[in-house]
Amino acid sequence: MLPSAVELIARYLRSNGYTETLTNFMREAVLPPDVGTSTDDQVTIESILQEKKNFDRSINFEKFGIDNEHRGWTEPAPMKPITIDSLPNRSNILSINVLNVSLSTASGVRPYIAVTTANRQFHLINAGTRFRAGKVLFRLPRLA
Repeated sequence: MLPSAVELIARYLRSNGYTETLTNFMREAVLPPDVGTSTDDQVTIESILQEKKNFDRSINFEKFGIDNEHRGWTEPAPMKPITIDSLPNRSNILSINVLNVSLSTASGVRPYIAVTTANRQFHLINAGTRFRAGKVLFRLPRLA
């Protein structure tokens, strides 16, 4: 469980030697004297700020890319896009690949759409059928 903001601030003040500020903070916020003393939690203000920087960097990469002036689309976007609505929920799609797979339940190699979503699930959809009627063949819940 994540520590509260009060615990994070008290731990920061305590670990950086701001004892007078910590005393005033605890008095004004009416906190017990042991707040922020637990060391079992690895979440710190610094780790939260670093995670925020990484998040901002990934958002900027998604928006602007890196070295995009030398890259282009390998194929134009379809004039009539097809919506894949056979996924069980509306979680953000992280990646989509078309794979040629040989399953024990099917004869020969067939194209399948492999989809990973933000809720850490993997879906395999039969690409040979229309996507609206496409059936999710299997999903691996909560990939670690």
